[in-house]
Amino acid sequence: MISIGNRKIGPKEPPYFIADLASNHDGDLERAFRLIELAKENGADAAKFQNFNASTIVSKGGFSSLGKRLSHQSSWKKSVYEVYEDCSIKDDWTRQLKEKCDEVGIEYMTSPYDFEAVELAEPYVQAYKIGSGDITWIQILDYIARKNKPVILATGASSLEDVDRAVKTILPVNKDLILLQCNTNYTASVENYKYVNLNVLKTFASLYPDIILGLSDHTPGHVTVLGAIALGAQVIEKHFTDDNDRNGPDHRFSLNPGAWKEMVKRSMDLWFALGDGIKKVEANESEAAIIQRRSLYFTKDLKASTILKQEDLFPLRPINVGGIPPYQLEQLIGKQLTKAVTADTCIKWEDISVNSLAKECEPKVLYAISEFVPAAQSLQALMKGMVINMKRGEKVYLSAIEREDLTLLMKWRNIEDFKKHFREYLEINTELQDKWYQNKVLNDPTTIMFSIKRVDDDELLGCCGLCYINWVHRHADLSLYIGYHEEYIDKDGYASESCKLLFDYGYNQLGLNKIWTEIYEFDLKKKELFDSIGFKVDGILRQNYYYEGRWWNSYLLSLLREEFIYAV
Repeated sequence: MISIGNRKIGPKEPPYFIADLASNHDGDLERAFRLIELAKENGADAAKFQNFNASTIVSKGGFSSLGKRLSHQSSWKKSVYEVYEDCSIKDDWTRQLKEKCDEVGIEYMTSPYDFEAVELAEPYVQAYKIGSGDITWIQILDYIARKNKPVILATGASSLEDVDRAVKTILPVNKDLILLQCNTNYTASVENYKYVNLNVLKTFASLYPDIILGLSDHTPGHVTVLGAIALGAQVIEKHFTDDNDRNGPDHRFSLNPGAWKEMVKRSMDLWFALGDGIKKVEANESEAAIIQRRSLYFTKDLKASTILKQEDLFPLRPINVGGIPPYQLEQLIGKQLTKAVTADTCIKWEDISVNSLAKECEPKVLYAISEFVPAAQSLQALMKGMVINMKRGEKVYLSAIEREDLTLLMKWRNIEDFKKHFREYLEINTELQDKWYQNKVLNDPTTIMFSIKRVDDDELLGCCGLCYINWVHRHADLSLYIGYHEEYIDKDGYASESCKLLFDYGYNQLGLNKIWTEIYEFDLKKKELFDSIGFKVDGILRQNYYYEGRWWNSYLLSLLREEFIYAV
């Protein structure tokens, strides 16, 4: 994530649009002001200019020795040197352009083309754009990078070797690098679509996975922009003008206000359509999921205490709240009904005797529900030392907490950051940890706790569980923590996979209907984790936690059984 001004740029943020006004001011400061206003009105996040002097960017003799003008310069009526003289910005414009940008609420940005231009721009910019032509000038790349502001580097007319050299020049001194794929051709020809090579973005993503990517584009319209965003571009730079028919080197291939506005609109449509990549039942299809999913319905009237057979149930639409999906049919066969039921009504877990469920539950589950199953009271003595059958995923597995796990768990529980999030104020010693193990893990019928271990090497990563289980109303409180090592944060997926294994156990084996948790408003990483799993906000407890001299709200989040089933 990189911030430029008040805008964050990153994978979960909307695209960042840079309107390159370049030389389209035509040497008129008032025109530059108007272009800034138009760029803001039509959805640009930044208005970019170029700071250079003709004598420090082009050589009169060098261009004369070419014998003819090349590429887009072939249509220029003046010499290359004269055009650059006309397009240069006076030094005293910089402050005024910055003030105008601040006035209209758009980021001021510039591409400085020499060391003096960098120093001129430094007080006024919060990020630097480096044009493609300077990708081989590693001295100025290093000079700009050392200003410790985000660097946006275009890569037009360059090889992968050139790009890699530039990246390796900038990254050691400045991690805030944005890399733009670019095709440097300003002729505005539709033939240029053949050369934009948007798939280079995939190459960049593979080579530089931690660098934010984007597109600097000079083709007509915005089709390339949409393609780039679909491939992961988060920054878009296009030239901007108010009139494509004006004389000047950049007007012809720039977007006018109407075209720019359309580009931003279509880009945002696409960005929303791309989503977060998490497969789930979306908000707009929650009702469709109900009417199109099947749940199990009784095929005939049945009396209380009937032992269910397969022919007693058939999957039909819709799936009502509390309905049981067809894939759980086998879990119902042989179970006993608690009441009489009628044909064409859906079966729910509350229709099934708790005693009959207990017969196939794991040992720990028998113990946990013993207060509701008198016959199970005699089994309590058998529960000590019995291991819960392990729940296994691709990265982690869940197993019963063993005594040898306690030392490391105790170490993690004494970390200050852990205490802040779990409101534990006492230092946890061996005696307290042992009490927790005896009273909660082994002997609390409303608590089921697991160790989280890594599949590859059986290393202990943390623990998770269901606490305060209400067996009548079938809900429980989630407990989760992963060991406080950088390698264990959820970018590796340990926490999210642990939750999914635990929820599968809670919903599909214990028959729970709801799992809930409480988080604090400062705990953004945990909120992001639970959002990705599908938790919904039940409510807000205002000023519920006092920490670091202020009150914090807390959020009650929950995940219903049918929401979890739909999500997986």
